[in-house]
Amino acid sequence: MKVTTNRANAHRVLSVIFCSVMIAVAIVGFASCDKQNDKGEDEIVNNTEEVGVTIAGVTWATRNVDAPGTFAEKPSDYGMFYQWNRNVGWSSTEEIVSGWYSGTPTGDTWEIANDPSPLGWRVPTFAELETLFDEEKVSHEWTTIDGETGLLFTDKFNDNSIFLPAAGCRDVGGVIYRQSVNGYYYSSTPRATGIAYSLKFSIYNHEWEWECLNGAYGRSIRCVAK
Repeated sequence: MKVTTNRANAHRVLSVIFCSVMIAVAIVGFASCDKQNDKGEDEIVNNTEEVGVTIAGVTWATRNVDAPGTFAEKPSDYGMFYQWNRNVGWSSTEEIVSGWYSGTPTGDTWEIANDPSPLGWRVPTFAELETLFDEEKVSHEWTTIDGETGLLFTDKFNDNSIFLPAAGCRDVGGVIYRQSVNGYYYSSTPRATGIAYSLKFSIYNHEWEWECLNGAYGRSIRCVAK
């Protein structure tokens, strides 16, 4: 009888220990899941803050578009060149590329299917590019970051800024032109079929202007949030 009682007591003790262990495991697992979720959400938030900043009411990407659907690694990186209303990215480092199509692009708008911007972003309109030169809200200065010269735009009220490197472009024949000297950035706004507005600036004379040229030129894209 004594033995039986001891066995029963031992069984109850083991049961209590087992339940305690299982509860502890469940609590740890639950906490781990929460930690992972929190970390994941924080990473997404941090990534959003790093990639986009609002200047004069427009949320701009802090980096050029690289391969379709991706951003360049750093704000000073050139990314890739794109022809207007086409989503094929062209190298900004190779002097000559194969397969270049010099024909004038078709269409009266930059179609969604041809937009190489990452998810949630798009090619800016001409009016949106113009906001960067609103002197009441935005300052711009010539500067060098990571050895690359370009224009730095800063919101006068919230101090947010973006840097547009002078990446040059590819001419209608696909040859790199004026790299590290001029910057060329497409808008999605056409002037006529295959002819689009784009921003051009030069580090030589520190001037900028709007161009309307054949969309067969390969130029940089700095996109805005949808």
